[in-house]
Amino acid sequence: MENILRQYPEYPEAINLLAQLEQTQGNTEQAYKLFQQLIQLRPQLAEAHYNFATVCKITNQTAQAITHYQQAIQLKPKWVEPYRELAPLYFLPADKNVAIALFQQAIQLAPNEVSHYLALISYYTRQGLYQEGLPIAQRAVKRFPTNADLAYLLGTFFVGLSMYDSALPHFEKSFALQPSAQAAFSIGNVLSFQGKEKAAITYYQKALSLDEQHDAAIYFLQEAKMKLCDWSNKAADEMTLLTTINQQIERDASHHTMALLSFNAFPVPMTLHQRFNRFYASGVEKSVAEWKKMMPFAHHWQPHQRLRIGYISPDFRAHAMGRLLCDLFQHHDRARFEVYGYAIMSSPPKDPFQEKFRAGCDVFREIWQKGILESAQIIYQDEIDILIDLSGYTMLSKPGILALRPARIQISYLGYPNMTQAGFYDYLLADKHIIPKEIEPYYSEKILRLPHTFIGAAVEKPNLKRSRKELGVPEQAVVLAAFHRPEKITPDLFAAWMKILQAAPEAVLWLSGNEQVATNLRAYAQAYDIAQERLIFAPWADYELFLYQMSQADFFLDTWYYSAGATAVAAINMGLPVLTYSPAAHFTARMGESICAAAGLEEGIAVSETDYIQKAVDWIKQPDLLRGLAKKYSPQKHYPCLIIVTLPKH
Repeated sequence: MENILRQYPEYPEAINLLAQLEQTQGNTEQAYKLFQQLIQLRPQLAEAHYNFATVCKITNQTAQAITHYQQAIQLKPKWVEPYRELAPLYFLPADKNVAIALFQQAIQLAPNEVSHYLALISYYTRQGLYQEGLPIAQRAVKRFPTNADLAYLLGTFFVGLSMYDSALPHFEKSFALQPSAQAAFSIGNVLSFQGKEKAAITYYQKALSLDEQHDAAIYFLQEAKMKLCDWSNKAADEMTLLTTINQQIERDASHHTMALLSFNAFPVPMTLHQRFNRFYASGVEKSVAEWKKMMPFAHHWQPHQRLRIGYISPDFRAHAMGRLLCDLFQHHDRARFEVYGYAIMSSPPKDPFQEKFRAGCDVFREIWQKGILESAQIIYQDEIDILIDLSGYTMLSKPGILALRPARIQISYLGYPNMTQAGFYDYLLADKHIIPKEIEPYYSEKILRLPHTFIGAAVEKPNLKRSRKELGVPEQAVVLAAFHRPEKITPDLFAAWMKILQAAPEAVLWLSGNEQVATNLRAYAQAYDIAQERLIFAPWADYELFLYQMSQADFFLDTWYYSAGATAVAAINMGLPVLTYSPAAHFTARMGESICAAAGLEEGIAVSETDYIQKAVDWIKQPDLLRGLAKKYSPQKHYPCLIIVTLPKH
């Protein structure tokens, strides 16, 4: 081919074939020059413009790619491929309708070609436009009922809308049509969200049988076992998990998203927390890099006379974080601050907690139907001086919005209780207990230490009257409440609880958990000769009943590596002394200590495992001591609610 070109340097067919060969072999620079030469020779050749545009797209020359795809369409208007390739290049919110029209034109030209429907639906998914794209996805599935990819994408739309029950049959259909690791993994996730951990484990195992390198399936499989308190192969499971995490980081395998919150329940070194979160942050930044390049936000405005503080969260609703924060916003000094709320998750109609958030904001925007880029654009147009992210890297969060830098100063707070290792968070709100000076070097963010505590909320006592007997608890026993998510309970902690029960036969342990959790924990208790009836399991209850149950206990036992946050606050507000211990350095291990210190219950902060056990036994054996601790804290004099007052210059 090169010989022909040397003899006939302006032979178009040879130039075209050689350029395509160079492109196939990854020699994009040479392909670029050859296609450019071909266009000069044959400016009316649609294929030349199309191929040149494709090379431009590969080399991130988006403007040139758009121009030449348009030229190909103009020269050959019934050729379908340029429409489909051009459409995704219009990804800015203002260009959304142009992109969709191009996809639809491709579909009109080739109505029986499923790839065009897949391209359009993938565009909606990429943009996060689940509500808008749902009818399109549903029509496509109806038209191509045996296409596994379309069924799967429809399931992702329902997940994006938090409609998990609706998502499940479409993931199941996709898996039945064409078994894939990703479909099995998604079924497992929905089942886990529904609380069906045993069934979820089956599907995570199916995912791994189809793709043994599916890192997220390995992670969620272990998490599902934690949620059941299944410690049958605990040491091997932890080794598998940690090995997988390290391998994933080493090979930069960011194609599977991993939930990070439950990682806090593992006793791992701070250096691994650093690497783990840095890896995740890098994936977030890569996911929005193209958008950021096309739409860089310049914070040109001067700080407003009343600083504009924006809070962004999926939890402005009946949720643990929502309950903690719903009274916070109203306490900002309105002479100095203007408060904006950005809801990235829908809430049920007339949700009382969202109503409180609305009332506490000067401006409240529901942006959950918007994509990441459009959401960032809305925040930017509001000229927010300080944006506080209340969800970080949790399941329903959208850290990509923060990665686009819509606000001048950006802060991580509360919802993701860990370091972020991301350049798009400037500060992290904490206190001296959560992040003492000696571990501050592990954090990429600058630490802002609040004067009292990182968290605070007053909780109204429920208007209920039920006896202990009605709640399933012995009337005369000393009741130790431990209403934690099961994945926070570790074998070493459970062993400490059993030693407490061994030393105090008059005590019972009151836990939360389903039937499988109860079965597993009671089986473990037998090894310590603890009678099954001394482990009492409260069914999942609404918030008012949950608080009332808490008020009927004698004191609260905290977990260790992932300590209680909202639950400990509720316990203290219900008049329960809290016993906590922090055996690890990371954020979540220290929450109980911070809450106890802020409430004036320093007696509840143990300094060792032995001290934790001994304090619990002393409290059980000395009723007067326990009553004295309970009287120290009065809900009428709750510890100060957080009020953001000043921030360092940025």
